[in-house]
Amino acid sequence: MEPMMLRSIFGGEYAEIDSAVLQRVTRRVKKFIDKTTGIQTIEQMQGLVELVEEFAFVPKERILDAAGYKHIFNVELKALVNERMRKLTKGELDVADFTVKGAVPFLTSLANLGVKLYLASGTDDADAKEEAQCLGYAHLFNGGLYGSVGDVSKDAKKIVLERILSELGGAYDQLAMFGDGPVEMRETVKRGSYAVGIASDEVRRFGLNLEKRARLICSGAKAIVPDFSQRDVLWKFLRLPGTVL
Repeated sequence: MEPMMLRSIFGGEYAEIDSAVLQRVTRRVKKFIDKTTGIQTIEQMQGLVELVEEFAFVPKERILDAAGYKHIFNVELKALVNERMRKLTKGELDVADFTVKGAVPFLTSLANLGVKLYLASGTDDADAKEEAQCLGYAHLFNGGLYGSVGDVSKDAKKIVLERILSELGGAYDQLAMFGDGPVEMRETVKRGSYAVGIASDEVRRFGLNLEKRARLICSGAKAIVPDFSQRDVLWKFLRLPGTVL
């Protein structure tokens, strides 16, 4: 998303931008992406429109709307995903190259325990489900997989939370949310359920991201983990019975 946003902000001037200006805008874009992690892509693209207008490198008549920028992002993302899936199919990469360390064994342990699992994503619904199928963990989410439907008034995470809480019949203490974005933290905490923030380094897929940790704490997370490499400790901390894989 970062390079796509930078190209959109600078337009045709991208190659000639002064390094100091490039660094300043890059910092702003990084901050925006970090702050909006977890929300629907269409909402992030609305924010991109505002950034393009603010920096004014692109003439007003050439500025796209949120749907236009989302289309560009989806085309680029699809190309990247297809290449990764090709490498996955050929065995050049495996599931561990695309997931936070220890996440799949932790999910499998929860499923084996009989915990009802839901997945809610800001990614488009079809893409979120396809990714889960390709990486082999879709079957673990017996409560369902939900992605964005391209309507900012129908946020997948809010909808799933409302459905879960309705099924629980008010037993909010039985719900735990794991996520790396402030949206899910806030939505969970305000309903009285337990929010676990995943402050992981997204490049390495393990280790602590201090900026993300601070942001998740400010959003109401009750616990923070960098990844699931110490999932046995997390298992005991959450007072779950039995043992974890």
